[in-house]
Amino acid sequence: MEKNMAFKCRFVVGSPSSARSSIWSVSVAKNPKSDVYVTSGSLGGTFKVSLQQSGDGNVSFTREFQQSQTEKNDWPFESRHRDTWNFLHDLNKGWSLALRIWIPRSELRHVSEPVPMPDDVTWLHPAPDGFFTEIAIIFTVKPVREGEWPAQDSMRSSLVATTLLANGLYLWVVSVEHIVGQGILERIEQLRNCVMGNHPEFSTVPKSGFTSTPHFILGDSESDGSRFLMEVALDTIFGAV
Repeated sequence: MEKNMAFKCRFVVGSPSSARSSIWSVSVAKNPKSDVYVTSGSLGGTFKVSLQQSGDGNVSFTREFQQSQTEKNDWPFESRHRDTWNFLHDLNKGWSLALRIWIPRSELRHVSEPVPMPDDVTWLHPAPDGFFTEIAIIFTVKPVREGEWPAQDSMRSSLVATTLLANGLYLWVVSVEHIVGQGILERIEQLRNCVMGNHPEFSTVPKSGFTSTPHFILGDSESDGSRFLMEVALDTIFGAV
């Protein structure tokens, strides 16, 4: 674990010898606050998700990426923060789903670069054909019984990691497999079309050069106000990269 991190969980869907996702990490810095950060290695420091102790969630470009694009006169946004929401609004019922990461099996790809520090990575089995893996970032007020985790009653769920934060809340990283329904397929296609159509949200993101794996991260909100990130293969968006 990095010295400036109180907690860090790294996970990959797939296996070292076959198709896999990019490397994701969920970390908590060593400071009095209980801010949680979610990043994906595929975007090479381009963006991060901040889940702040206040309950404010931000999907943002990093300061470094903003600075590099500004130096190239290629920064069209007023703010590097692309989305904000309150992820603790459901905490009064004892728990709150802060963020979901969706990784369809169809989007896994072979990656030539080895995974750094592979012994520090949790390898998650790919979902079966017709399913996708959801990584849920959940906060609870109280612990659950030993050997259990939130959403354990869901089929095909497993605990990836958990930790007690300095503010007394419990952080859970839980993997759940879901069937890829028509609604999910339509959402993937909709997000891909946004990128291929030069949607303003993606106009400053290069097609290659910043990725360590052949994946791209798309995000959106659900009708209940929750947020999700979806990992899709670059070749399905831009063709061969």
